[in-house]
Amino acid sequence: MPLMLILMDYLAYCEEKDIRCQLDWRPREVNIEADQLTNENFESFSLDNGIHILWENLSFPMITLLSSFAEGFPKRKLEASGAKQVGEKAKCAKTVWG
Repeated sequence: MPLMLILMDYLAYCEEKDIRCQLDWRPREVNIEADQLTNENFESFSLDNGIHILWENLSFPMITLLSSFAEGFPKRKLEASGAKQVGEKAKCAKTVWG
């Protein structure tokens, strides 16, 4: 799930910049460097080539959009239930058995 959200943001960024992106799966044996990074093995990489990034400087428009949409769920659920006030529970119809 988290990787899907990152991919959605990446693709949204590419679309905004009019960049065409084609992602292909590669076996671990063919992409040893990526596998090392995944396993937090940085021995083959120079820290001089690293890029210092601050979390607050990053933008995640899709995650922000999805989060704001999800925040509205309780209100929409309440409206759909027919309850008149926040905190008031809608009455449930019970099934008669037998």
